[in-house]
Amino acid sequence: MPLSAKSVLTEIARAKVNLWLEVEGRRSDGYHQLNSLAAFADYGDEVVLHPSPQPEAKPSDPGSNSMGNNMVPRARLTISGPFSAALASTDNLITKVVTHFLQDPAQARATLSRIELIKRLPIAAGLGGGSADAAAVIRLLAQANDVTVNEFLNQNDLSIADLARLIGADVPACLWQQTVIMQGIGDILTPVASSPDGPGIEWPAVLVNPGVPLSTKDVFAQLNAAPISSSAPTPPNETWSWPRTRQQQLALLLQKQNHLEKPARALVAEIDQVLYALAQQDGIELARLSGSGPTCFGLFASLAQARAAAQKLARTQPNWWVVPVAIGPL
Repeated sequence: MPLSAKSVLTEIARAKVNLWLEVEGRRSDGYHQLNSLAAFADYGDEVVLHPSPQPEAKPSDPGSNSMGNNMVPRARLTISGPFSAALASTDNLITKVVTHFLQDPAQARATLSRIELIKRLPIAAGLGGGSADAAAVIRLLAQANDVTVNEFLNQNDLSIADLARLIGADVPACLWQQTVIMQGIGDILTPVASSPDGPGIEWPAVLVNPGVPLSTKDVFAQLNAAPISSSAPTPPNETWSWPRTRQQQLALLLQKQNHLEKPARALVAEIDQVLYALAQQDGIELARLSGSGPTCFGLFASLAQARAAAQKLARTQPNWWVVPVAIGPL
């Protein structure tokens, strides 16, 4: 049954890191066809949901920051955290989620009085922050209604592909927060199986953002990918085969690339500085752009070396956002 008004639910919207990202071409519907390995860091935004026991079917006040259409259960979004100033409370993917899922008071057994977003990830950073926040709200809505995420989506007649198109292409991967191969526009997900001998390998890493926002749309425009005739990739039929040892994983990652790195570097020169600085650190094994950037990641041989590198980079580049994390498990 729905949660009481005193119940408060919290989710961490973990940063999505594209360990590689291949762009196969531009589809006829305007989307780009991708093949990417997406993993998640143990760091992200925090989303807090305050359920309300009774639907408040009141017309929304255009002058307030309540989310929703007329006669929609009201939900007030408050944003705090180091990157809150750059994010509008009325124009983001969280408001898109609430507007879509709470169109009818009878549809939501547990309605909302307030959503808190503690914004710890930079805006327009290539870390899927907005999509991760939206996915966290969906998980919270499912929990508030005492159903699984799949049941919640089924109740709203939504598929994973619908989520990608209606809310954002990264939302499906962020919904599960596990390492996956992303295909199509991000809506075809194949889990990377954990080792039968354990949960897989967590990679010590450092995330670095130079403090310059970068539009994904601008990066794809700079890439100017060739059109493709087919928009229906054939995903693997079984769980994607993933190497089990650290050396094998690194070898595969080094073979791959991020096709958006070159156009992103052409738009933001500071990316070159970040990648160069990461490459100079002790224990670095791979330095690459994540997604459309400008955040870059460095994979390190050990957690101690990752932390030491983060401390050094933060000291020498005080205007950069630098966070040591663990990525995975892979």
